[in-house]
Amino acid sequence: MEIMNREYYMDNLRATLVLSGILLHSTIFLIPFSLFQQWPIRNPITGKVFYFLMLFIHVWYMPLFYFLAGYFSYRIFSKRTYWGFIKHRLFRIALPFFISFFLLSLYNTGSFIAHYKGGMQLNWSNVYAYFSFIGPLWFLYYLLFFYAITLICHVVYKRIFKEFVCNYPWLIILLFFIFDFLILLLHPNPLMTPPFNLSIDLATFCVYLNFFLFGWIYSTDKNNVEILGRIGWLMLLIGFLIVFPSFIWFSQKQRLLQSDLVLKYLMMFSYLLSAWVITLGMLGVYYRWMTGYSQILRYVADASYWLYLIQVPIVLILQTYFTFFYLPLVFKLLYVYLISVIIMGLSYALFVRKTFIGIMLNGERK
Repeated sequence: MEIMNREYYMDNLRATLVLSGILLHSTIFLIPFSLFQQWPIRNPITGKVFYFLMLFIHVWYMPLFYFLAGYFSYRIFSKRTYWGFIKHRLFRIALPFFISFFLLSLYNTGSFIAHYKGGMQLNWSNVYAYFSFIGPLWFLYYLLFFYAITLICHVVYKRIFKEFVCNYPWLIILLFFIFDFLILLLHPNPLMTPPFNLSIDLATFCVYLNFFLFGWIYSTDKNNVEILGRIGWLMLLIGFLIVFPSFIWFSQKQRLLQSDLVLKYLMMFSYLLSAWVITLGMLGVYYRWMTGYSQILRYVADASYWLYLIQVPIVLILQTYFTFFYLPLVFKLLYVYLISVIIMGLSYALFVRKTFIGIMLNGERK
């Protein structure tokens, strides 16, 4: 996630993504339980409109984050080669992952003991559920696999497919899309939902791996960004006004989706198409119109790794607190979101930016 050059549009895009991710997590406690069951906090009163907001962010949020991870990974790789890249990623990604997992395991151990004393049956599934839980760390968990796969693919790409990829970038995107769609057909859930323990969801893994690989390939040829810069606005309009609304329309046909495979496949197709079209559109729009330097967005981009690591527990605590207040749902969302951003920003400024934690996450500051 580190910036290796001064391409400000990438800074601005990364800052937008991390702020959007906080908004996504801030929204979930207002979603009806019947529509989303994987969040521990639920407000007594919910609204379906917040489900649509969550889906809107979800469609492009993680694909773009994995694209950026692949993009900056190649920038690091091009300067450090294989062993230098591996050591760099072990220090910046693997080490924070294992430290965070250890700290999370301490909480999981206390929770396991409390539930066991309360009468929970002791069996392998319960033990595994508690001690393999990684929660929001799944992003880093997948990245470790992606690095290993990408280094292997890079050898093949460099020796065999480099000219093909450079000459036919849109064909590569089409092949990625077809592969993603075929994998998604085998998935029981039409949405890409991440695992929250030490396991791999095949569909989610493959789809996000392709976005990571696309970011890696995108970074190798500057001509790719010029093409997107010319048509990005059109792709974004198509994604926001046509493709994503189509996905929402299909997703409302819950009863038909259980019996009509064609309708289910169309929903998956529109879901995946939304992810790709909006991702490409945002890249083009930011490259064309969001190239100016912003001190605030740059600061948020610098803090993005830290904000990712701590945002879920802070958001959960605030959501728990605001469930006791009788307020309009929009105000609850705004309070949770804004207070979360302020707390995280202050924690980064006071405890991370100029400390050893900041060095571990972002490297030495110049």
